[in-house]
Amino acid sequence: MADAGGLPAKVQEVAEIENLEAVVLTLGTLESGFGESVGNDLRRDLIKQNGSLVYQQLFNGKILVLINFPFIEKYGQPQPPKTIAIYRPEELKEPYFQRHVETFITDVTAWEDYDDDVAAEPNQRIGFKMNFEKEEEG
Repeated sequence: MADAGGLPAKVQEVAEIENLEAVVLTLGTLESGFGESVGNDLRRDLIKQNGSLVYQQLFNGKILVLINFPFIEKYGQPQPPKTIAIYRPEELKEPYFQRHVETFITDVTAWEDYDDDVAAEPNQRIGFKMNFEKEEEG
C-alpha cells in the first residue's frame, strides 16, 4: 500500500522477544532542522522520528494496533501512542489494514499540519504540547 500510494515508508519486523514480535510501518527518521550547540562551534542536529503504525503481538496472542506520533528528540515529550484496536489474528483482513493506514496518515498529517489560526479546539496544542495554556478570563 505504501508503494502504491507513494508513501516514503518501510516495513520493519521487530523480534527481540519471542512471541511478542511486532511489524512496524515506519516513516523513518531525518534531521529535524533544529540543532543544539555542543561547544567549540559544533552543532548537533536533533533527529525527528516521523511516526509509525505498529502491529504488536500481546501476551495473549492478540494483536495490538497503535500509532506512534512523530517527535523530535530533546524537544518536549512525545505524545503517548494512540491505540486503534486489539484483534485476534484471524480477524485482521485487508480492509482493516487499509483503514489503519488511512487513520495513521490522517493523524500524522494533522500532527504535522498544526495551525494555530484555526480555532478547532479551545486549547489546541502543537504535537509536542508545548504552547501556552489559554489564560482564564476573570
